[in-house]
Amino acid sequence: MHHTDESARPTTSATPSNLALAGLRVAGERLGVRMDPPQLGQHTQDLLRSLGYGDDSIAALRGSQAIAG
Repeated sequence: MHHTDESARPTTSATPSNLALAGLRVAGERLGVRMDPPQLGQHTQDLLRSLGYGDDSIAALRGSQAIAG
């Protein structure tokens, strides 16, 4: 899928996100956000390594823009 609208693309800014909070309550209190979600591609390399991909394969995926980073 090709997006022409840049606002439709995921961002990688380090600023806090506007997140939809889950409707969960504990003892009548709504749960808050304890941390921001991971940045785009933050865990990609670790995940691919755990699946058996080597550094050269990961670099090729990154070079072809198949993965972020």
